[in-house]
Amino acid sequence: MKKLVTLILALSLPFIVNAETGRSTDIRYHGDWSSARVCFADQCIWRASTVSGDTILSVDFADNLTYGYVLYTQNIPLSVMNQWDTDTDFITLDFRVDKRQKYRVSAERTLIRNEHTLYYDLPNKELGNQFADDLRKGNTLRIRFHINDETIIESFSLKGANAAISRADYKSEKIYIDKEKENAYFE
Repeated sequence: MKKLVTLILALSLPFIVNAETGRSTDIRYHGDWSSARVCFADQCIWRASTVSGDTILSVDFADNLTYGYVLYTQNIPLSVMNQWDTDTDFITLDFRVDKRQKYRVSAERTLIRNEHTLYYDLPNKELGNQFADDLRKGNTLRIRFHINDETIIESFSLKGANAAISRADYKSEKIYIDKEKENAYFE
């Protein structure tokens, strides 16, 4: 039940840092993943998400056929936040689905103090389409990073990832095609 509540909250997280909280509609659950339409004041996206403890991984699809990977860690203790002298830094993360390709990326990490949340701005170019394919076909995603000489590994179940990511991708593409058809009337 706690995982379900956390997954519902994941669908409402902002697409970008400091954006207002979005409103989720058309939510579907796919194993350990979910997909939903999430709308903010200035845009709507389709989001596929999963949760591991306090960390949420999302694959977001915008209506212009672009996509992005989003990683959040929630419930950062005040004692930990007080040790940070800056709200933004860079961190190296390793991503690996099962024994497939390993991805090493440098990501900007932002502490959103009023939400007790760390937001990782993951580089889409380095992860790319192959990473999405790995998520769809794999069993477990592991993310490794180092903080203060401590190695941390987060594991995410990929049960339902294919269905959630495929649905979000399909729905986003459908909206794009429908908009293109509507715009064609004015050409």
